[in-house]
Amino acid sequence: QWYGWYLLAMERFEEMLAAMRRAFELDPLSLIINDHLGYALSLAGCHDEAIAQLQHTLELDQAFALTHLRLGLEYRLVGRRSDGLCEIARAVDLSDGRIGLGYLGQAYGEDGGVAEAHEILQSLEHPADQRFVSPLDCALVCDGLGELDRAFACLDQALEMRISDVI
Repeated sequence: QWYGWYLLAMERFEEMLAAMRRAFELDPLSLIINDHLGYALSLAGCHDEAIAQLQHTLELDQAFALTHLRLGLEYRLVGRRSDGLCEIARAVDLSDGRIGLGYLGQAYGEDGGVAEAHEILQSLEHPADQRFVSPLDCALVCDGLGELDRAFACLDQALEMRISDVI
């Protein structure tokens, strides 16, 4: 599984998919491996297969927030924007805001929910519980709002902080 992510970073996509499929063969009940296989399929452009894999993952555990996020993003990629927004919101709800909040703000902004996106951005910039907030989440919301200079400033900050998801 983790070797597959290394192969992704090296832009060896066919090998990445083979490694992820092998990880799935070795541990077909692992939620994270099921999820990562769906994500890998998406990155490889196999969107229908990615959706099927992510739906299968949710059959294993409907409360696995990360897969709701990935399925929501995948739905949005294939034009099912409303379904995607619902799945992303489900991920945020299931994780008490720890997973997907930046993507939810991005989706709201892209879909014209400017007030909702600004509310999320405010909660990211001033978290009530003083938890760590990745600048990548702020960049996503700014992107959705079309505030590209601000989004790039947040991405620069994420790079400086070595936020791994920037890859």
